Amino acid sequence: MKNILILAISLFVLASCSNNASNKDDGKVSTENTITKVSDSNGEHVISSYANGTPKIIREYKTEGEQRVAVYEKENYEDGKLLKEGGLKNGKRHGLWKSYRRNGILWSEGDYNEGVRNGITITYHPNGKMYYQGEYTNGKKSGKWTFYNNEGQVVKEENFSK
Repeated sequence: MKNILILAISLFVLASCSNNASNKDDGKVSTENTITKVSDSNGEHVISSYANGTPKIIREYKTEGEQRVAVYEKENYEDGKLLKEGGLKNGKRHGLWKSYRRNGILWSEGDYNEGVRNGITITYHPNGKMYYQGEYTNGKKSGKWTFYNNEGQVVKEENFSK
């Protein structure tokens, strides 16, 4: 009995120490494990890489006074193609952010104000035509949202005004 308990505890500890994390974008296991600092003509970048060496997250920094501040971020798929990009303020999404499908077609774009959805958002069908357009105010849907089919024809409208 004592041996079974020790074996069970050992397996639990081993499983808890697993270093793999699930990639939320496509369900594949991510093996992100490297952070490298790079300096080039655009300023300093911090690159988080996949296990295969492909950069995952690239941040651009600028110096404000004596502080180095992240102002822009790009995230890539494991094959190096662009997944999303946009501005940062106080370490949070700020301004226009865009997401792309693996084939490079724009998937969505939307405005943020220090991490909170605020402004127009547009999402596209895989063929590149608009799927829906709407607006957020302080993180909540607001105003008129319009939904389109694959051919670009309006199929539904919803109003989120109070």
